[in-house]
Amino acid sequence: MYILWILIGVIGRLVIHIPDVTPLTSLCLLAPTVFSKRNACFIILTILILSDVSLHFLFHYPAYGYWTLFNYSGWLFVMLLGFLFAKKSTLTRAFMFTLNASLIFWVWSDFGTWCTSSFYPHTLQGLIDCYIAALPFLRNAIVGSLLWTGMLVFMIRTRYTLTADTINRVSTSPF
Repeated sequence: MYILWILIGVIGRLVIHIPDVTPLTSLCLLAPTVFSKRNACFIILTILILSDVSLHFLFHYPAYGYWTLFNYSGWLFVMLLGFLFAKKSTLTRAFMFTLNASLIFWVWSDFGTWCTSSFYPHTLQGLIDCYIAALPFLRNAIVGSLLWTGMLVFMIRTRYTLTADTINRVSTSPF
C-alpha cells in the first residue's frame, strides 16, 4: 500500500493534467487514516521529493527555491488536518476537510508566490492581484481534490473489505 500511494502521488504530479488537479491534497489528508503518523509523514515527504526532482529532470522545472518552504509546509499542514480528520473519519467529513484543505493550501501557497517572486509588487494590491490571478487554480484544486478524495476513499474502503480478515477490517475501516 505504501508504494501504491507513492506511485499515485508522484505519477499524479508528473502526467499532463489540468493545472492543480493532482492527488496530493487528498493523499495528504487521507494518509493519516490509513498509515501510522511516521509512515504518513514519510510517504508524503517521499512523494514531494521524488516528484519535485522528477519534474526538474524531466521537464526542467526548478527543483527547489524559496517557494518550496511554503509548498512543503502547506502540504504538511494539510497532513496535520488529516490527523484531526482521522479521529472521526466519515465520508461527509472527508469532503468537508478536502474543501478546507484546498482553500488553506491555496491561501498559503499563493501567499508564498507573492512573497518569494517578483511577479507581483510587494504591496497589499500586489497580494490581492496574486490571489485574483490564482482563482482559476483554486477552482481546479477544489474540483480535483474532491474527485481524488472520492476515488481514494473508494480505494481504501475496497482494500478494507477485500482483505482476508474482512470481519475485523470492516469494523476498523476509516470510512
